[in-house]
Amino acid sequence: MPRCPWCATRTFEQVESAGRGVVYSFVTAHLAVSPGFGADLPYTVATVELDEGPRVLGRVESPLPLAIGTGVVAQFRDHPSWTELYFATDPHRT
Repeated sequence: MPRCPWCATRTFEQVESAGRGVVYSFVTAHLAVSPGFGADLPYTVATVELDEGPRVLGRVESPLPLAIGTGVVAQFRDHPSWTELYFATDPHRT
């Protein structure tokens, strides 16, 4: 993100991460917010608190019922013009 979504500052710090964390908050969409997402319903988007401290947003693909505190690990999916960050349940932390 070019700016903080809360205070609009352009000052930021890059933090290297192993990609593991826990679900801080989540929402499951049952209605498409735009036509392009209809085929993906239902899907879950979570705020994940990484072990290193920062929080990031991404989809969560989990075979388990998702709960606050569920351990997750970052995954990446390449699309034709972009790369998607998503999270899968971390088998070492569930």
